[in-house]
This record gives sequence, structure tokens and C-alpha cells, in this order.
Amino acid sequence: MTGLVARAVVHVTAPRAVVLGRRMTVPAHNTLGRALFAGHTYSGDLVRLVLLDPDMRVFHPAWDEMAVSTAGGLRAAAGPDHHDDPHLIRTVRELSVRSPEFRQLWARHDIRQRTHAAKRFRHPLVGELTLDQTGLRRG
Repeated sequence: MTGLVARAVVHVTAPRAVVLGRRMTVPAHNTLGRALFAGHTYSGDLVRLVLLDPDMRVFHPAWDEMAVSTAGGLRAAAGPDHHDDPHLIRTVRELSVRSPEFRQLWARHDIRQRTHAAKRFRHPLVGELTLDQTGLRRG
């Protein structure tokens, strides 16, 4: 991702904006995007956030669906060359050891490329939220 894209996202006036990198890390976000996940150990890494943070099961009322989508999203983001990516291999190994759910989901070989969805959250300060997600893919 170019620095220009990262700088532009910080100034987006949408309710929240989060940029996901190839391995579903968060290299950029606007203020509300950061505030949504503030206080979570893995707020800069969506896969670890969903699958390793125990608070996510409360934070995401539909955690099971989110876990399926996240594991499938990682597989889609990794692409066909994922066997040659040492960072991804380390991530999958770590998650497979630390999360039985991830181990099962990764073994399914699902690929998810969701571009639109409504996501529900239980934010500790704001309460129940339903936010629309629109994913834009770099072409």
C-alpha cells in the first residue's frame, strides 16, 4: 500500500475506515476505525483479534460467523502463493496452535471475499452497534 492511501484513510469522514493489508493486518485507519477496536490486544491484526482475543466472543454477537469469514478472508488474501510467504506460514502455525477454531476453519479451505456486510458489535462504551461494511479491492 502506498503512503498516500494510508494518509488519505486517516482523513476519511465515513463513520469508520480501516485498511486491511494482504495478511489482514491494519496498516491504516481513521479515528473512528481505531476507536472501534481500541483496548483490544490485537487491534492492528484482524485475524488475531477475532481468533485470539477472548473478548471478541462478547464484542461480536455473531462471533462464529465472524470467525468463518475471517479465516476464509485470510485464505483469500493470501492467494495461491501462500506457501511461499514465510510471514503467513508463521501466522497460520501460531493460530493453529493457539486456536482450535482456527485450526478447524483453516482445514476447510474456505475462501471468503465479502465486499458488503452488516456487522454487529457490542462496544463497551457505546453499546450495541450495527455497521455496514463495504470492501474496496485494489485492482
